[in-house]
Amino acid sequence: MPSACPTRKPAGLGRRLVQLTLDFLKPDRPAGPASADKVFDYSQKLPDALVDSDLVAMKNVADQPPPYIDKFVHPRASRQGVLDGRLVAYEVKRGKRRTIGFGVGSDGLTVSVPSG
Repeated sequence: MPSACPTRKPAGLGRRLVQLTLDFLKPDRPAGPASADKVFDYSQKLPDALVDSDLVAMKNVADQPPPYIDKFVHPRASRQGVLDGRLVAYEVKRGKRRTIGFGVGSDGLTVSVPSG
């Protein structure tokens, strides 16, 4: 029959865990100029012209508004609907599966439906 009180760990194990934690948190050496000298400064390794041109290119791309597309038409569209005020014409494929699937490709939206 199992005992009602949980098994206790020996007191020595608890002391060893506390000491291990204290040793882990104790700094090995004081932080100062010696450790600051070892930090590598990457900004000094790059030419300024490359850094500036990259930032300008990113700003130009980020500042452009997304293109407004009034309607989305699949080349083999057989159905259409209006979503958020925009015409969406999509291809419907009938198949043997019993689930409905949506696919977006380079041509546009394709909806797979069970044959019916």
